[in-house]
Amino acid sequence: MQDFRIGRLCEAARRQGVDCLVASSVENISYLTGGYTSVGQTVSASTQNYAVLSVEQKAVSYVASVADVPNILEFAGLGVSIYCYGPFHFAFTADGDTFVQAAERICANRYATAEEALVAAVQAAGNSPAFDETHIHFSLAGTIAEKLGVAGLTAASAIFREARRVKHPEEIQRLHESAQIAEAALLESLENARPGISEEELQLRYQQAVIRRGAIPYFFVATAARRAAYVDAHNTGLVIQKGDMIRFDFGCIWRGFYSDLARTAVMGQASPEIAKAYGAVAAGAKAMLDALRPGIAAEKLFETAVRAVRNNGLPDYARSHCGHGIGLEGYDVPSLAAGVTMEIEENMVLCVETPYYRIGWGGVQIEHTVAVTKDGFAFMDSGDSSLIVIPC
Repeated sequence: MQDFRIGRLCEAARRQGVDCLVASSVENISYLTGGYTSVGQTVSASTQNYAVLSVEQKAVSYVASVADVPNILEFAGLGVSIYCYGPFHFAFTADGDTFVQAAERICANRYATAEEALVAAVQAAGNSPAFDETHIHFSLAGTIAEKLGVAGLTAASAIFREARRVKHPEEIQRLHESAQIAEAALLESLENARPGISEEELQLRYQQAVIRRGAIPYFFVATAARRAAYVDAHNTGLVIQKGDMIRFDFGCIWRGFYSDLARTAVMGQASPEIAKAYGAVAAGAKAMLDALRPGIAAEKLFETAVRAVRNNGLPDYARSHCGHGIGLEGYDVPSLAAGVTMEIEENMVLCVETPYYRIGWGGVQIEHTVAVTKDGFAFMDSGDSSLIVIPC
């Protein structure tokens, strides 16, 4: 998988005339290194960690605090290139093994600051660098540019997104497992649910079900009744009554890969209005999936979905997008939206969704995750688009 990732990054970098890439975000560092993440960077956004790719050598080096040195050695092996910095102090055993010796040698050759360490790593990697600007502060960017002797830094986030949009089979498998875990956790959270349960109680059930499966809860929206129209809202103590709709938007993180699904449920029998609205959005998602294949433009999928929803009972339906890519982040490229001409490619993984939100009434939604195949697509989740009926 790592050779696949490095190859895609090098190809994208060469097209932009770049011979060195610097990853700064947790996701891009993980992508470049084959899965390394720093706990320190996860805990504090001010932590400076980088991974540097030499396009010519196809070699990766790390820029990190001295505190991260043993963690990187453990992950990447003793032959890894580390440019460490800072005042952090380790003690070393006098008769240490090769691991101890490597850690001591690297820590002894530390740089005073992250900027100095990063500049040294970049200068060793190439002459035309591009920087993942998503985690480089404005003042830091100016300091680095000055030390490198350039007018400004070339942005690299688009290069990383270009590389990441097509997935390796192992990445697709992890996304499949992530979606399966999330969907199973949702269904478990609804077992024995009855009128009187709250949004918050459903959230707790879901989170526990995800954790029992070894994954990390990502988000779980379970807005009910009129609140089902509220997008990305916090769940509350709202008590769910018989006949209420519940709009679920949810996911988890499994081995670094995200899931993002949506379902709609009714506590008891659905009213004709709920059934009509849900039937319309389900028809829109189906139409989009029927049209999905390599070579179609993202905007065409969007147009297909909106038209189908309108033709099936919601004539005023309007959306900003009807899906997106997914991978090491919940939102990846492409966006399935108007004006997005990017063509769909085999081995992209997409979330296909058609939400409907009406303030004062509620909302319904279906969202599937699919992998694009040579002739169409394969569901990462179950593919079940039926309205969930909770018996009561």
